[in-house]
Amino acid sequence: MLWPKKILGEHLTFTNDLNDQIKFVYSDTTGNLFLRQLREEYNLLELIKDCPTDLKKLFEIVNWTSKQWKHSGQNTPSANDALTILKEASEGKRFRCVEYGIVLCSALNSIGLKARVLALKTKTVETEKYGAGHVLTEVFLQDFGKWTIADGQFNLVPFSNGKPLNAIEFQDVIVTGKEIKLCNLNGLVSQKLKNKYLNFVPRYLYYFDVPFDNRQGTVSNKIKIKDKTRLMLVPYGSKNPEIFQINEKIDYCIYTNSIRDFYKIP
Repeated sequence: MLWPKKILGEHLTFTNDLNDQIKFVYSDTTGNLFLRQLREEYNLLELIKDCPTDLKKLFEIVNWTSKQWKHSGQNTPSANDALTILKEASEGKRFRCVEYGIVLCSALNSIGLKARVLALKTKTVETEKYGAGHVLTEVFLQDFGKWTIADGQFNLVPFSNGKPLNAIEFQDVIVTGKEIKLCNLNGLVSQKLKNKYLNFVPRYLYYFDVPFDNRQGTVSNKIKIKDKTRLMLVPYGSKNPEIFQINEKIDYCIYTNSIRDFYKIP
């Protein structure tokens, strides 16, 4: 099916170079006290006890995350960790896409899946006053041997050709008009939600950045590379953005045009 022109976006190209200096670190999912508390306090192992695959586990955890609060684009928690966010949500607070990304990432890590928070940015990230970013989670699924995105705010995972998609694959499938399935625990999402999401998300699929250090909980020695905390994937030939929404400096990223750098197997 070809989607309307207004949501297609543009074809992005990247390189396949490999920089051996680019490294990521992920949580010890069995020995991390923070993650243990998270999975025990919220009975996450019980939630996935009948799940035979990583994909089924992902659907359960995305569904659970989406139901912890209703979205608000304005509120922020007192601390940016899953336990704080969930406690304050239980008290009636509502949070942004950022917090869905953090909670989903931590919950996935707590059940043994490697995950990271993925920040998306528009092509015009430097000049927009607001709404220039969206936050998702990416998780490595052993079932498929690849990274895939999951949106905890919208409770969905994108598929094409029977495979879950990472952010770059999702953008490419949208642009080329290939078949897209948006799925969750209950199967295909409604046509209404699908249309809403495919009119919302494509503009954000231009710049992509993730932390080098994806460990959860209190980590005193966060890993940096060249004194930077994140890797940003930039389309080949595009400028490296240095400002977020007019006023905030982007001074925390190493930039790359390489998909191989960005999607190293954990």
